[in-house]
Amino acid sequence: MRKHVLLLVHGMGPYVTANGKPDESWFNDSVAALKEQYGKYPLVNLKSFEETFEIVHINYDIEIFKLVSRWQTESQAVLAAGIPAAAPAQKLVGWLKDSAKLDNNFAWSHAACVILYYFFPLMRQRIKISVAAQIQQALATNHDGAVSVWSVVAHSLGTIVTHDVLQALDSTTPNQAGISILDAMAPSANLVAMVANVSKILETDSKVYGSLVVPQSMVQNQSACYSYLSCRNEFDPFVRIDPFVPGDLPAWKLAQSNGSFIDVPSHNINELNTHSFRNYIVNPDVHIPLLEKLVGPGSITAQQAADARGQFQNVPDAARQQALQAVMARVDAQLAGKPDLHAWFDLAGLFNAQLAQAAGAAHE
Repeated sequence: MRKHVLLLVHGMGPYVTANGKPDESWFNDSVAALKEQYGKYPLVNLKSFEETFEIVHINYDIEIFKLVSRWQTESQAVLAAGIPAAAPAQKLVGWLKDSAKLDNNFAWSHAACVILYYFFPLMRQRIKISVAAQIQQALATNHDGAVSVWSVVAHSLGTIVTHDVLQALDSTTPNQAGISILDAMAPSANLVAMVANVSKILETDSKVYGSLVVPQSMVQNQSACYSYLSCRNEFDPFVRIDPFVPGDLPAWKLAQSNGSFIDVPSHNINELNTHSFRNYIVNPDVHIPLLEKLVGPGSITAQQAADARGQFQNVPDAARQQALQAVMARVDAQLAGKPDLHAWFDLAGLFNAQLAQAAGAAHE
């Protein structure tokens, strides 16, 4: 019998090695963070994490790396030509010559993946096809049997990638019976968990509030999931512009009233990078509803939940808070006035560069 298949989808940033192979660091750290919270609650931990879940890592950064590496190679060829007629081209491609380098290249390592996904439809389609293929492989019947329960936990840029792929899979009906590709693979996802949910600000042709990635209900028969968890932290600058808040839209309002849609605002600073997956998942306000949706209702008692929240420190380290304030002083200037999508893209490189600078100063 298959375990609960749990798909983890990374966010923005580099998730490949220098030679273009998948970098498992984020996935390993994220699994460790999930296991840490899983082990805190006796009823949740009646079965070990490994006995409960079949973890699948979904990596789409490989597709981005392939394209950026190609651009770098081609731009270097133009620059190496050194002929007068190439001068205008040299100015155009000069900025690409180091684009595939990962070290200290924050504009590309953190902003480019978002820009490429949002502004380049062919790149977006390539990523969606890659992720869809990985999901299809994960949900395929194997020697342990067919998948009966599966969920997705996506982070940052991965929230819009996950949305777009699930929407495409559940709205495409290639057979005469009218069964969607997703329904032909497995039942709808038990849970779609969007951590640091930026799917609204990054939506393109498929609008997130009106798509099939919404909990199934009496007003939403065709749906990619049974439950939806959306997380946003007030100290995370990326969710401050156009956050995911469906409001009174009928399908979402009903889902929120019956508990199948949970909107989780949080307020903790447990890492200098408040956008990180771990900074979200250590917060009981985030991991308690996540675990209850993954393991089952009642798996965390009301007293255990109250104790966890009472013992949790939102801002445990004054030095960390001061460091974040220095970072946010630059970030807040970027978000001044009426920030828009362009400010969000600028923020991607700025925030991570400021984090690196603050971390470097702390070690001096």
